[in-house]
Amino acid sequence: MDNPDSSPEHNGHAAAWRALTVPVLSFVRPAAAARNLVSLSRTAFVGLLVLCLLFYATILVLLMMEDELLWMSPTTAARLRGMDSPPGHHALSLGDVWQLWHAHSNPAWLSRAEITLILVLVLGPLALLFLGWLNLPLTHASGSIWRSYRRAVRASSSILWPVTVCTLVGGAAFFAGHLPVVYLAFRDAPDLALFTTISISACLLAYHLRKTIAGIPPAPPPASPPRRCENCGYDLTHLPADGRCSECGTNLARSLDQSLCRPDIPWSERRSLATWCRTSLAIILHPTIFYRELRLRRPDGAEWAFAKLNYVFLGLIALLGLLACSLLSALRFAWPYLSLRDVTLICVSVALAVPLGMCGCWLGHRLMAALVFSVWLVKAELPDFRWAARVIAYESAFLWVLCAFWGLLTANVSIGGFWISQLIKGAQMAGPAFEALLFLGGTLVLVALWWLRYQTAYRAIRWSNF
Repeated sequence: MDNPDSSPEHNGHAAAWRALTVPVLSFVRPAAAARNLVSLSRTAFVGLLVLCLLFYATILVLLMMEDELLWMSPTTAARLRGMDSPPGHHALSLGDVWQLWHAHSNPAWLSRAEITLILVLVLGPLALLFLGWLNLPLTHASGSIWRSYRRAVRASSSILWPVTVCTLVGGAAFFAGHLPVVYLAFRDAPDLALFTTISISACLLAYHLRKTIAGIPPAPPPASPPRRCENCGYDLTHLPADGRCSECGTNLARSLDQSLCRPDIPWSERRSLATWCRTSLAIILHPTIFYRELRLRRPDGAEWAFAKLNYVFLGLIALLGLLACSLLSALRFAWPYLSLRDVTLICVSVALAVPLGMCGCWLGHRLMAALVFSVWLVKAELPDFRWAARVIAYESAFLWVLCAFWGLLTANVSIGGFWISQLIKGAQMAGPAFEALLFLGGTLVLVALWWLRYQTAYRAIRWSNF
């Protein structure tokens, strides 16, 4: 007897229902939204994506029409009389607003609305392709790379609905800050409202993206590979009689005895502040030893707990350090004129800037990981690419080196008066130009060092038996 739930009509209704629930689930259950997106047919997914991009383009157009839309209200139009305004002092209809937009466009048929629509429809899919590549290290274990990438792109598209809402809220906050009553009382209100929305939205979207990717159904685990020499990768299915690798002469006990080969790291055994500190120092100072001791075939998620703790502590220390530098710099250069309002603005600005900076660190971390992972995919020597995701999570410890370098230069400029450039080039050549060059050059050197660290980790894990 046929199962009625397996009929094409029922499957079509189920797919339509999954597509309709995605916008809602994207806010409350991003993991479930990702699963729905992955399971949709190609036609349903493309249709849903186009509808979302069109809606987002409409939101952007309405936000850019802020000044014109004010004149659609008779009360607001009367309040704005005497200020810079469209011709006439009467309320405008939607048709008048549209004509006003097109009156200043060149050519007349291509206004900001059409340009916005084209940019959203072109750049939106490109942004999703980029996010799919960025998240590929977290979704690919083995098998078809294209299948893993397609799943990552689909899951990443769940972020479009939160982005639309964040854009609408930010635009509304900026718009409200420009209202005469608010603007006359507090002239920094528009910029502060927009900055606050951007800072909070960046953190929420990064968190949402992580939850979304975690919700993708796991790929089937790869077949268990044969034991290999941890030094050279020689197949140890048939053990040599002398107890040594036939290829490189390494003692087989170092490859086949778990306690000798990979005793594991302190953080995996016990998660505490002390083991976090010891693990961070081991990663930064002795990456080869650390990755040769790391066990890669235990799916306990310890690496992502370690990465989260890194970001939390980095954010707290960056907040305190940047706040101290900003206040000391303000006291140094504007002490007689510094008011309580100025100090409050400095504290609020720093508190909003730190989350943006941490999101920048997160993006840099993931971008470097995606570049390295792409190279590892070409080499195709890892039997399980989930090992690469573990390395990526633990390499978040290197962000401490980058942030320490940036913090030193920030303190140097805000407090020390360019003492680093004076020390290197002398007082005659000191100045912002050299400090900017030092910042850029030092960052590039550290990024190159980070790339070498990833290659060191790759050599340490590619023949892992445990």
